[in-house]
Amino acid sequence: MYSSTLMKTLDMNEVSWASDVPLKVFLMLDHKKERILLWRQIYSLYQRLSVYVYGRIELNVFMTEQQYEKLISRPGDFIKYQALSVLFQVACDIELLHKEPVSSFMIPSKFRNSAVTQTGALPNEDLCLVRITPRRNLFSENFTPADGAIFVHMIKQFLAKRKSKLIEKLDNLAPGNGKKLLQSLALPMDIATGCIYPEEYKLLFDLMSRSEEFNRCFVLDEICEDIAATSY
Repeated sequence: MYSSTLMKTLDMNEVSWASDVPLKVFLMLDHKKERILLWRQIYSLYQRLSVYVYGRIELNVFMTEQQYEKLISRPGDFIKYQALSVLFQVACDIELLHKEPVSSFMIPSKFRNSAVTQTGALPNEDLCLVRITPRRNLFSENFTPADGAIFVHMIKQFLAKRKSKLIEKLDNLAPGNGKKLLQSLALPMDIATGCIYPEEYKLLFDLMSRSEEFNRCFVLDEICEDIAATSY
């Protein structure tokens, strides 16, 4: 069912982004497809598509503990700290509500030996119930859903190689301004992309968007392809 059809069935009306949460959704992620489903949420959230047309939809999600740890990971952890970490931490409040052992859930016998043990979700791993609430102040006159699409792809490119030099990435987007941008946030010239806090990435984007040299084409050429690949 499409989100628009579901919302009409629920008699939901669109509300402003600053309004209270209009709907709370509970779901359990397939551990094989966690990243794909979370990326879909990110694309929809930052562009106010799908259910987010109707406001700040709160997600209450059962996910693997491994995935939860990635979402809340901090700079310097080059394994767990990824693009999804930055994007969710910038856009949402993330709260762990409960941990429950996988063994508490009933798994069909034909999947019991293979689906859990051979795909990375260990039998003794906990599932985490996580509340993900979009922030009221995510969007503004200076950060629109159109900017959100560019920001998502910028972060995706920057965090693809988390040990690469940030200044090189900045110079690709704002030619010749990398040094100035780093100085404005008092960041070292040799700092790696995986050592930048989510809020610092948002500040860098805000500074770059005001620059005439900001090369939006560097990320825009991938947006349509990625959205099509991750659409509902």
